[in-house]
Amino acid sequence: MATLTERAYLGDWLMDEYGAPNHCREEINVLAPVDIDSGSVIGLATTLTTYYVPYDNTGGANTGKAAAASGVLISSITAEASMTASIVDLANVGTGTTTENHLLAVDDVIEVTGGTDAELNVYATIVSVPTAKTFTIATANVTDATYAVTIRKLNQAAVALKRGPATVANLDWGTSDATGITAGEAELVALGIIVREEV
Repeated sequence: MATLTERAYLGDWLMDEYGAPNHCREEINVLAPVDIDSGSVIGLATTLTTYYVPYDNTGGANTGKAAAASGVLISSITAEASMTASIVDLANVGTGTTTENHLLAVDDVIEVTGGTDAELNVYATIVSVPTAKTFTIATANVTDATYAVTIRKLNQAAVALKRGPATVANLDWGTSDATGITAGEAELVALGIIVREEV
């Protein structure tokens, strides 16, 4: 039988938040290919830089990595379910078709996986939505063909602790190593968010 685990709550990591109500908080857009718990350290994505992602001190070219800590997620985010689709690529435009209504809108960001051309397996921005079951994306460098893929909407609205004065503990640093955590703590302190040892 599977073990049930409870997700983190605001009270698990936020020790003190000073100032007027919600002074330290800000509405943000997060890319969530996986569930992200409350108390997760976030940063701006290294590409698609209007979105936040879980902090990862290695940063780099991967869309889903953030090289600098810039806040802490207030409430948990549940990743959207994935769905199967076919994408017909022709002249750098991928036209996707799903069997169910995809509920996507122009400028949504999706994760495409499972394509036999590695250039198609990316985070892509929706360019148009001709019908409830079709969409288009830009597909530079993808060989013209039809591909069976899996897609998942990534962008979700959220609220984050973006500035202090605040005191936090027991944060979720994701896959960051000790060097990354030390650097991330310094970046949060620069925002007025004091990180205490686990309590």
